[in-house]
Amino acid sequence: MTAIPAPRIAARHASRPAVRRLSRAATVRLLAVACAALYTAALTLPWLRADLGAPLRAGELALQLPGLGRPAGASWAVVVIVLAAVHAAVAVVPGRYQAPVALTGAALSLTAVCGFLLLGAFADYALQQHLLDGQATLDAVRRIVGYRISRPTVTTLGPVELPPGAAPLVSALRAGFLLAVVAAAFSAGLWTLTRRGWADGRGAPVPVRWAAQGVVLALGVLGLLMAAQAWWAGMLSERAATELAAGRAAAARAAVDAALGVNATLRARPDVQQVLGDTAMVGATRLPAQQLYGQSLLLKDAGRHDEALGLAVRAAAADPAEQSYADTVCRLAADRAQSASGIDVVRSLVPVSQRCDLALLQLAASELAAGRYDLVPIDAGQLSRQTPDRDLRSAALTELARARLATGDLVGGRTLLQQALASDPDDLNVVARALASGLYSAGG
Repeated sequence: MTAIPAPRIAARHASRPAVRRLSRAATVRLLAVACAALYTAALTLPWLRADLGAPLRAGELALQLPGLGRPAGASWAVVVIVLAAVHAAVAVVPGRYQAPVALTGAALSLTAVCGFLLLGAFADYALQQHLLDGQATLDAVRRIVGYRISRPTVTTLGPVELPPGAAPLVSALRAGFLLAVVAAAFSAGLWTLTRRGWADGRGAPVPVRWAAQGVVLALGVLGLLMAAQAWWAGMLSERAATELAAGRAAAARAAVDAALGVNATLRARPDVQQVLGDTAMVGATRLPAQQLYGQSLLLKDAGRHDEALGLAVRAAAADPAEQSYADTVCRLAADRAQSASGIDVVRSLVPVSQRCDLALLQLAASELAAGRYDLVPIDAGQLSRQTPDRDLRSAALTELARARLATGDLVGGRTLLQQALASDPDDLNVVARALASGLYSAGG
């Protein structure tokens, strides 16, 4: 047996740690690049499907922080861009700085993911109400079209029952946010690797480590502060309702104004809207839109639905930026359009620009049932053009086809049914399929 010289053995063993350190350093940098790429991809994908409208991306979701409002009009896209930049920095900074930068990235990632879930479920009432209204709209659409439009519904995560505020949010999550969750998990793993010595070079200077730890501490304090602010805002809104019930309108208005000063998204809650509307009727110095809205609520409670709809339309026109006014017009118009007598009322009171998808769908269905085939192309046609939802577009085209068939236009009806089926790739529109099969079997 030939013996290997001792110097060669020593050289071989000496080279192994260097190769291992290089491989670990490359792994850390590649994982950092993967995190940055995942966050970048999350920007381009939808995060939420709140209702029958278009899915919302991170840039379309307002960053609403209790006590801080919406800083500089920021959206969640700003947070994702910062996360992508921090993880890209881990890949390019010298090895001695990788551990503190990775700690900062992991803390930001986990705070952003958990913060989005907690804010959306419990503190961002505008988003929360949007999710609840979207579910109510979907239920109304199912009633109108006569078939089920499937949307995922999540009520539990394993053995854990989701709270009422969290269930709609979790059900609405889409690929963009789920990709951000994966990136946050990778980020936590990246920090763990750097803590275990996988980053190359000497340790970071003490001031750099303190800065990273300061970021983590600041994020924790900010989270506690926002939780306290959200709790205090809820207490103030409940106090406003109590004061109003006791007949102390001035105290109720002061309490609800203080609550909105802490968390502006409270305005989206129906009970807060009721307090605002009722107190607006007491003082003569309130905004005209709020006065109109308050009067519409009172008239609705009194059963005077036509007058309530008219005032709600005026309130929405006076303050187009207030989404709750437009949502109220949508709900009142859809409810009123269910009857044959409400068709002309809605068409006369609600301008074309304020007719939401749900109201147009209900109008077209009522017009079809009442035999007013001349009006169906107007409302169903507008719906098919303005809605971003393919299921609603398929339903609108089906109503157009039924109106054509009812007037004897078999060619036009068949063409519209083909368009309705083309807009229904999931084969949910059983009405269009039944009509189309009947036409073809009859040789029409």
